[in-house]
Amino acid sequence: MNEDLMNYVDRLRSNSVLTVLATNQEKYRTEYMLKHMGFDGKFDSIYSSAHIGVKKPAEEFYAKVIDDLGLVKDEVLFWDDEERNIQGALKYGIHAELYKGFNNFIITMEEKYKLEYFKG
Repeated sequence: MNEDLMNYVDRLRSNSVLTVLATNQEKYRTEYMLKHMGFDGKFDSIYSSAHIGVKKPAEEFYAKVIDDLGLVKDEVLFWDDEERNIQGALKYGIHAELYKGFNNFIITMEEKYKLEYFKG
């Protein structure tokens, strides 16, 4: 688990930013992530392809998450470490960025999206 990223997620949540995990894991791996890795308490919501019935980068995956959360596409920023998932998200019409490491993530969040790194 990327502790720096998880700490950043905690800081986002404490500053009223909705955080959601979207994963292509099968049901047993998803359950492990929730129960043993503690992800069930780390995010506001968690969506797994095992439960949705379709995988990223299918537009139906993103539509299910957006519709379920009652969000507007333009309000969503999606990060993923696979280019094909980024392209799927962009095609669906949400903002998307390729995760290339924590330092790049912080720089992009601060410079492009004006979300400062919540220090402390």
